[in-house]
Amino acid sequence: TKKKKADSQKQRLKSKSAGGEGETETCSLNNDNQNQWNPGINDNAGSSEGLWNVCEYEEESSASELLDDALAFGFQRIERGPGNSGPARQVHAAGFAVVAGAGSPLSLASALFIANTHYTTTGTSVALLSDTDVLGEYSSSLGFSPSSHNLILVGNPSQNLLTKKLMADIETTRVGPPVSFNFSAAQQQPCRSSESEISGSREERKTEHEALSGTSSSSSDVRIQLHVGPCRFKEAGTGIVFVAPHWDGEQGAARLRLVVAGVDDEGLRNAMRLAVPTIPPMMRAPFSNQIPDFVVVGSDVAARGAGGILAAGFWGSGWEFVSETSYYDC
Repeated sequence: TKKKKADSQKQRLKSKSAGGEGETETCSLNNDNQNQWNPGINDNAGSSEGLWNVCEYEEESSASELLDDALAFGFQRIERGPGNSGPARQVHAAGFAVVAGAGSPLSLASALFIANTHYTTTGTSVALLSDTDVLGEYSSSLGFSPSSHNLILVGNPSQNLLTKKLMADIETTRVGPPVSFNFSAAQQQPCRSSESEISGSREERKTEHEALSGTSSSSSDVRIQLHVGPCRFKEAGTGIVFVAPHWDGEQGAARLRLVVAGVDDEGLRNAMRLAVPTIPPMMRAPFSNQIPDFVVVGSDVAARGAGGILAAGFWGSGWEFVSETSYYDC
């Protein structure tokens, strides 16, 4: 029984022999060791000592098989898979950038904090862009494609145009987590229809941002209602961090969006507390430690810590709210 079990764990491979061109020998590779020591395997090389043999699989994957593998991940357009399974820290697993709302000083400051903390903890630089930069010609001139990157979006839809576009896409396609930000009729404004609409200086783009998002620098602290699954949160100071999907149609790959937002400015500040290292100098990259797919915090999170969490958990395979994998107090 033990011999059969051992044989079933081995893979039949082939390797080029040291004895001459084109000659091959079969060797057994244990799963635990890819360079198996085979004493006396190459006697025709004139040596009775063991030699290392570089082994390779007998059957190489064809181009069509590799294409089939790539197409097999197309289900991630509507479901969760290896490229978008979460949790929050997966946003760092591929090329990513931090995007702030040009019309919100707090969003810009928060995004800068995330980028600086990431550099402090990992020693790698992060692209830091404004929403108007990403949607405009400035992004194209840099060769930056937001669709081919994971993005950390800082600010709610009234503060960040990319957050607004993401929420509109989720509502249109019905693919994404059950999260929504409710605005009054006066605050609901259409997203940009084309990148060519964004032009001019940075100050002009900031003014345009305020016009399109329905906010201004003097009235950017607009409170809204937050819906997460069966819960509705409208208390001032409520913040949220959650992951959402994005499908890169050009490369046929799944990407992630990590949204950091609040129902008002204080809510964004409270959500950003989840990015603050708790025990410096043992620092980790922002949102990379103990943050699930979504976390909702209340106004008392600064005083109560984990006791200030109103809801948290993991989305289902189809981005649905699953009570069995969630905690919520609403």
